[in-house]
This record gives sequence, structure tokens and C-alpha cells, in this order.
Amino acid sequence: MSNEYWFKTKDGSTLRLAVPVEEVPENLSVDIQSFNILKKGEICFFSGVKASDIKISSFFPARDYSFCQYSGFPSPEESKAFFKRVIDSQEPITFIMTGTDINKEYFIEKFSTVYKQGRGDLFFTIELKEAPKLTIEKSSLARKEKEDVLKRTSKKAESKTTKRPNTKNQRVHTVARNETLTSIAHRYYGKTGDYRKIFKANSLLIKNPNKIKVGWKLIIP
Repeated sequence: MSNEYWFKTKDGSTLRLAVPVEEVPENLSVDIQSFNILKKGEICFFSGVKASDIKISSFFPARDYSFCQYSGFPSPEESKAFFKRVIDSQEPITFIMTGTDINKEYFIEKFSTVYKQGRGDLFFTIELKEAPKLTIEKSSLARKEKEDVLKRTSKKAESKTTKRPNTKNQRVHTVARNETLTSIAHRYYGKTGDYRKIFKANSLLIKNPNKIKVGWKLIIP
């Protein structure tokens, strides 16, 4: 029994090749990364399986030949328009070769045609690249969502703890030599005990109220 060659679009449209394909080469390959290490030479690492690809060459017949697999097939122009619509849609197409395990979704990577004088047949070459389906396990998705929530919560907490007090309409004092928080408090408030106000307003800068440095700019609330 001869193989049949079918193309099926996402919206359910189909096209079956009328002329049997002489050969359908399928290329399977892997991605190998290589690095040159000093005094060790080249080292290779397996980094994944590449998408498979298929290349088909045949022709869309202008009339019913004895070797055509069925009659009533679309004209060369209709067949060409079918593949052009698929390319324009940017959607994958399912290619099925009956009697084999080839039944996958592919992107049309290249589609070339040429008319040959005399018969009106349209010769074509179509190159397909497998469109692998990406799946995410529910557990992995839930874990990722949880991690995202924790990151957002952490950022909000960090933002609250690192936010400096609003300095608008507040005085700024530059620490001079031999000054202390108590002397600065006495200067602005008339009371040395009010140094706590300054210490609290500058808690991100001052870790020890007994140690301040010349040149620091302190907020005076």
C-alpha cells in the first residue's frame, strides 16, 4: 500500500499531495557546545535535542497522470495558494505520512516553486522545521508563582525599610569637627536631650549615637 502525504492546518483545512514523493529525509540532531580550555583542549557538552526537519520535493500536477494517487486534486495554483496562506498565518502545519511515525506539527521554513515549460505542472520544494510543544508541569508552575510572590513581598519589605524620611521642608546639618549629637541638638532645640530626634531621623546613617563623622549631612526634623 502506497504512503499518503497530507497537510493539515490549524483551522482544519487539508491538502493531500497527488504525486507520490520519491523520498522524505528526516534529520534528527542534537546541540553540542564546545569550549577550548587551556592545556586541556576541546571539551564538549550536550545541551539539548534540536527540532527535526524534513525536506520534500515533488510537483503539483496540472492534469491527471496515471501515477497520481487520486483524482480531483487541486490545481497547481490552488496548491500554491494553500501553502502561502499557511506561511502568512505564521502558524504551524501538521504533516502526515501514512504508514510511518511522521505525524507532527511543523513550521514551513522555506517554500520554493518553479514552472517548467510545456506541461503547466508546478514543481516545488518545501522545507519543514518541527514545532515542539512546550509543556509546563503544574507543580513547576505553582512553585514559580510562589517564588514570584515571595520576591514581590521581599521587594516591598525592602522598599519600606530602606526608604529615607522625607527631607522636604526639613533642615540639613553638615557635621563639623568636634560636634556631637547632643551639641547639635542644643544648637537647634536648646536641649541636649533632644538628640534622640536627630538620631531617629537619621537611623539609616547613624548606627551609634555616640559616633558621628565630620561631613555627614544630618536631617534636623
